Amino acid sequence: MGTKFGNLQVRSEDTAAVIAAFRELPAANDPIPGRYYVGSIAPGWVSILGDDYGWGNVVEEAENVSSLTGSPVLSVGYFDDDVLELTVAVNGETIATHVAGPGLDVYELDAETADAETLIRSLQLTVGAAKLREILADPSIEDTVMRLQEAINVPLWFMYDAVEYEKQLSASLEHIVKGASEQPEENEDGRGIIDRFVSRHTLERK
Repeated sequence: MGTKFGNLQVRSEDTAAVIAAFRELPAANDPIPGRYYVGSIAPGWVSILGDDYGWGNVVEEAENVSSLTGSPVLSVGYFDDDVLELTVAVNGETIATHVAGPGLDVYELDAETADAETLIRSLQLTVGAAKLREILADPSIEDTVMRLQEAINVPLWFMYDAVEYEKQLSASLEHIVKGASEQPEENEDGRGIIDRFVSRHTLERK
């Protein structure tokens, strides 16, 4: 089995406003509470990590968050080292989609390449269009994620369970529980793996 994760990256300097807006987002109709970490790990970005986030549910969540916050939202969905889906949502609508990976045929998906200029304009990126196109064209979806997070300076290979076991990092983020009793529980046994970006660019600054 390969790696699976999903996250949202809100293009905003106002962390408090994003957190407040996210709290207003209705909880899913699910008997199991949803748990989230929200906060700024890189300048100009607010990260949202959900314990159930993954390929298949972060696209709609990005649309909802972009509608509530008024800020563009980048979603990352990565499934089993087979599929990578990146989207950008603005004002409740997805305006760019990138789908790649060796498992597209298995899941009956068509490859899509996001327009580099649209990504740069909507997310206010400083990376050049040619460089961005080169990153998106990388045949390795793992390398695409790693190279993209370096280019735009925000962690993308990033998941909820990784934060759960990095006490220094989790203490810097807002922990939000939605639905059911809305009471946090003790962590389950096991360890997440904090990605290389956070280890190198964030934890060393603490």
